[in-house]
Amino acid sequence: MSRRSGQKNHQAKTFSSKKKALLAVEAGRAMKAQEPVVLRVGKLVDYTDYFVIMHGESTRQVQAIFESIWQVISQTGIKPLGIEGEREGRWVVIDWDDVVIHIFYKELRDAGMTDEQAFELTRQYMSTLNIGHMMKGFGRSAHRDTHYEEE
Repeated sequence: MSRRSGQKNHQAKTFSSKKKALLAVEAGRAMKAQEPVVLRVGKLVDYTDYFVIMHGESTRQVQAIFESIWQVISQTGIKPLGIEGEREGRWVVIDWDDVVIHIFYKELRDAGMTDEQAFELTRQYMSTLNIGHMMKGFGRSAHRDTHYEEE
């Protein structure tokens, strides 16, 4: 069920939010994405279940990681609600409803872009969609899920 619309997506029944997050990690790793992190945030916010964060060594690699993840998304038939930054290749955000995927250019992540700052930037992005209020108080208590086995 889509958290935002309350509508059931019949195709989404076959892909849990955890499975979608793991598919994104797998697709990113296929393009040698670095340091993938899966954050379980469903108990903290009401618009998504997981954040997936990773980075590439160059803007070209960030774009290749995006393309790999985009192919997987396209194959599921579950359309993302929004995509930002794919042309620049510095920070790409894919809003895949119950999974929000962040792909950073390494220099941006190395320059001190912490997970908490990524959350703040995501909150700002979500506020442009008029759902930023859902992230009020969000930040430090996200649970890192470093265990990538399927349910």
